[in-house]
Amino acid sequence: MVTIAHPALPPEGRLICGPRPLRPFREGVAALVELGVSTIACLLDDHEMPAELVAAYETAALEIVRFQIPDCGRPASAGALSAFLDDLLLRLRRRETIYLHCVAGLGRTGTVLACLLKTAGAPGDPVGLVRAIYDARALETEEQQRFARTFVPATRPSSAGGASSGRGDRLGAGS
Repeated sequence: MVTIAHPALPPEGRLICGPRPLRPFREGVAALVELGVSTIACLLDDHEMPAELVAAYETAALEIVRFQIPDCGRPASAGALSAFLDDLLLRLRRRETIYLHCVAGLGRTGTVLACLLKTAGAPGDPVGLVRAIYDARALETEEQQRFARTFVPATRPSSAGGASSGRGDRLGAGS
């Protein structure tokens, strides 16, 4: 797990990236709670999301926002991804601590992180930036790297957090 520090991100909140919590899920989720995580930003497909993990998140009263991306793949829709990223930026502005993950925390997590940084206004090569501040192995496939480099946010960086459409799957206590 790595706390992402970059001046383009809203300083009020905290973004942590990494792999899906390990089994036993209850212990892995407890470690996230100890870090102050309030929201899980999950990139897993349904078949990668064990019911025990969802139960552990719900027991810990963590909100789950999902944006499904196939393993080793890229987002199917740049527009839907933009809405998801806008929501994450809004949550950071609201002082939330978000844990962004896929299975290994490299390919899909790196891709979404690169696009989040672009949406927030970070300059330069998003792939190089993510590899420098998060993990040198991030964005595992050429397709993921190409997507991140060509992604155009739907909103301007100065207004990204306020334009959330709320589109995206939500799970969690009370949902």
